[in-house]
Amino acid sequence: CWELKRKFRLKRKGETPMRILRRGFLVGVLALAFAPQSVRADTILYATDFANSRIWSVDVTNGTNTLVTQTPGRADSLIFGPNGNLIYSLLDTGQLGTFNGTTNTILVGGLGQPADLTLEPSRNSVLIADHLGGRILRYVLGAPNATTLASGLFRVDGLTYDNSGKLFAVIGQNAVAQIDPLNGHIIKERFLGGARPDGITFDPVSGALWVSDRSGNALFKVPTDLTSSTVFAAGLIPLPDGLESDGSGNIFVAASGTNVYEYNIAGNIVTQENAVPGLDDLAPLTGLGAPTPEPGSLLLFGSGFLTIAGYFRRRPRTRLLSGRPKRRELA
Repeated sequence: CWELKRKFRLKRKGETPMRILRRGFLVGVLALAFAPQSVRADTILYATDFANSRIWSVDVTNGTNTLVTQTPGRADSLIFGPNGNLIYSLLDTGQLGTFNGTTNTILVGGLGQPADLTLEPSRNSVLIADHLGGRILRYVLGAPNATTLASGLFRVDGLTYDNSGKLFAVIGQNAVAQIDPLNGHIIKERFLGGARPDGITFDPVSGALWVSDRSGNALFKVPTDLTSSTVFAAGLIPLPDGLESDGSGNIFVAASGTNVYEYNIAGNIVTQENAVPGLDDLAPLTGLGAPTPEPGSLLLFGSGFLTIAGYFRRRPRTRLLSGRPKRRELA
């Protein structure tokens, strides 16, 4: 050390090469710990089991699923309301239900064929995709009925808001559209060729929309100005349906009736996670419709010690009946 000190002529009072090394190591560790691509915001997912009328808590850290509730019908989509209760759509009965931790209650009916849901920025209303009715409905929490925001869309699948308050929907056979949340008019559209888009989510890390494609077993990345579209993970996610960003560079995808898949954007890697029978959709992990407070918030905003510990802890991969999860690096 003294030789290093002599060579580099360190003149700062009390400075030594060892102190420089310690400080550099600490800065490096903190930089890695707070890098948005490195810290997962959430490892607990909430999923609908459409086939069996259930909602599951899915822990992709240790590969376990926990039954949350048996729903009074086949639940298609789910979000968390502003009071922390689950809100879910019942496709067959045309209703919206809620679960407060102990009891299921029907909030409203007469919704046609309610599929995807999104909480609005006001956090006091929910938008509902009336799938075959080609409508987007708005339900103000506590109101006796829902109202129609948009109609004549032929078919509506996924719904999402971005972080600037723009509303997007998967409509028709193969289009992503920006919808005016005040009058329901289509502002612009992006057609995805021969794809069969279904779910949609906004990812704040990439600043783009991500859309599931059931015909190509893939994901589309679409900028919020809807000027282009790019295919990722082609052929690697069977029948992708609902999908959600974790806000940390990962997209979690519900493959219809089978498994949760994780797509890491920076690494361009697909990982097969927990098996969930009857899987259809996932609740948001961050932002509108996510649990409050969002899981992982202590990890992101708590003490530096917790952040560093969370970064270095080895995350065990899910073990499935068929063996270890499939980790695939894409070309």
